[in-house]
Amino acid sequence: MKLYMCEKPNQAGDLARNLNITGSNDGFIGNDNKAVTWAIEHLIGQYNPDDYDKKYKNWDVDDFLIVPSIWKMKETESKKRQLKITGNLLKKANEVIISTDGDREGEVIGRELLDYLRWVT
Repeated sequence: MKLYMCEKPNQAGDLARNLNITGSNDGFIGNDNKAVTWAIEHLIGQYNPDDYDKKYKNWDVDDFLIVPSIWKMKETESKKRQLKITGNLLKKANEVIISTDGDREGEVIGRELLDYLRWVT
């Protein structure tokens, strides 16, 4: 399957129309050959300091620079459903086209999702 990953639902709708991809589904547009899905901006985010260590729950100036040895990501609570849909689509995909906004943040949204969901070609 060829999967297009957009940043927003309206962006996905526009792309699907332009590529003549039809078939309205839960969390994506398309079929078994081509699909367009969306990230609703950020489906995942960085750990908060207290996710690494509870001692960072209350800020202290002595702890101001917190640099973990490994940066970790977590699911955005309100967007778990769309993340699961995207993960299921990626399992079927043999090609992914990042179709997010053409800026750094858009690129990061797409690439972080691929990394988090462990998609490899």
